Amino acid sequence: MWLLRRFGRCFSLAVAQNGGAHALARRSAARLPAPPGASRGLVTSTQYHRDIVERAGACSKHVSHDNAARLLSQFVDGGFDASRLRGFFASEGGREGGKGQGLSIEDYLVILQLCKQLEFQDLDLLSSLSEDVRLAFVKTYAKPVKKRRGRVPVSKDADTSTAADDRPRSVPTREFQVDTSRVPALKDAVKATSVIFNELRILHDPLFATIGDLLLERSEEISTEEAELLLRTYATQNYRDHAVVNLLVRKVETDVESMGRGTVLSVYRSLSHLELISPPLCSALENRLCRRSDDGNEIRFTFHDEIDVNQLVKLGYSKLIQGSADPDAFCVAEKLPTSAASLTASSKRKLTTLMAYLKCLSEPCYSTLGDKPIDSLNEAICADGGYKKFRTTKFVEKVVATSHYLSHQQVSEHLTKLRIRHETGIYANGVLLDIMEKDRNVVWLCNSYHRFYAASFDPTAESKAMERLIRAFGFKTCPINYYQWGRLKAKRTRFAYLRMARYYALHDQREYDHRYAGWSLPYVWWNASRQDQMHVSNYIKYEP
Repeated sequence: MWLLRRFGRCFSLAVAQNGGAHALARRSAARLPAPPGASRGLVTSTQYHRDIVERAGACSKHVSHDNAARLLSQFVDGGFDASRLRGFFASEGGREGGKGQGLSIEDYLVILQLCKQLEFQDLDLLSSLSEDVRLAFVKTYAKPVKKRRGRVPVSKDADTSTAADDRPRSVPTREFQVDTSRVPALKDAVKATSVIFNELRILHDPLFATIGDLLLERSEEISTEEAELLLRTYATQNYRDHAVVNLLVRKVETDVESMGRGTVLSVYRSLSHLELISPPLCSALENRLCRRSDDGNEIRFTFHDEIDVNQLVKLGYSKLIQGSADPDAFCVAEKLPTSAASLTASSKRKLTTLMAYLKCLSEPCYSTLGDKPIDSLNEAICADGGYKKFRTTKFVEKVVATSHYLSHQQVSEHLTKLRIRHETGIYANGVLLDIMEKDRNVVWLCNSYHRFYAASFDPTAESKAMERLIRAFGFKTCPINYYQWGRLKAKRTRFAYLRMARYYALHDQREYDHRYAGWSLPYVWWNASRQDQMHVSNYIKYEP
């Protein structure tokens, strides 16, 4: 409880000064909650990034939201032809080019910054630029590979097909070109890319794998502020399995005493989300944020005056996702009620989750709070009360048919055909319940790729904390992982997978590893007859 007695006093004063709980910021039900690594403060701004913002502002006077959507759609439909994107720079003049002429890294970043200023919501179209940004980094900064005599180096992306393999390819190969007339310094391009991708919340781990490789290849000197920005970026990307991340952690460990309060808090949140914070580093960072004193009867934490209420909420949420078993993890000290600030929408959701965690999983800490602080907290949390819903993903609902693949109906529609009454996108105590059944205490967790660390099957620290909290609510969970569901091509196999997952949740009390559950199900009825089906007791005749 490292944060609550103080929460009550701060929020009671904040609500009183702002005329009640209605002064709190409201969250739009159509937006997903911000990832813990995506902080709005501490933006490392360089002259290169400021030039990008100025160019984007000038282009926004002549490019509307509909024009941006049209140009990006033409870019995708035209086989990712970069010349289709020159319409964004029609107002600058002198930038016309024919088909096949590429753009520079700055041009791609200006387009992304322009879409941010236009509040562009279609992330699928924006994400189509991510691979071009990665290729632009490779073409601009990567060292050329020396060719050896007598041997032809073969890359993983090279075409190794033989003459016998003359099947038509669905995606034609293209020759990527980049404009190298304006090449910024590598660190300036990396910092501008990190800031823009953090603000837009675009996930593309190959881009930041390439950036990490370039930083290691060139042995760039990284300052503390740059390490903080890169750690925040890799936390946003859910990417921790790279050598540059370990280098950044070692850099932070040596510069803890010289970092400011805001930098310390950002590093603490990023490392907690990546599960890379060691106990000694955790203690060192916490000592920079508060002073811990033990008088024998009670442990008290005195926080510095520079830390406001919103930062306290983020600090407590980071401690929550660490899964710490320390009984003093959420003890809150006294704070002078001079800097009471209103809650932001992101902090409000985190506070709601933190309060739910204390009620369900840390009752001794919650019982030490007084009635008045609890009432103030509940008043702040319930100001936006109601049956709130987030925007669901395609994994939960249904994928639209495209010409590239055969669409299959998703989890919600399968449950409807199984005649299981349910609702999607339920908001409960700050937690998003993907699918909740109406007749049973069962929650279906549709774990798409953003709930796992990049290039791995390991769920993120936040995903594991939310699953623990959902179980503490009294629900039984049915995890449906995207990498298993995508292998189920036959309709009857998908129904078998859902029935078996529901059977495990309702009737099977054994503990098993979710990462390996269901790997054999795609092959159960693939080529087998009715008599050769895998036998499970009371499973064939089981009616949900």
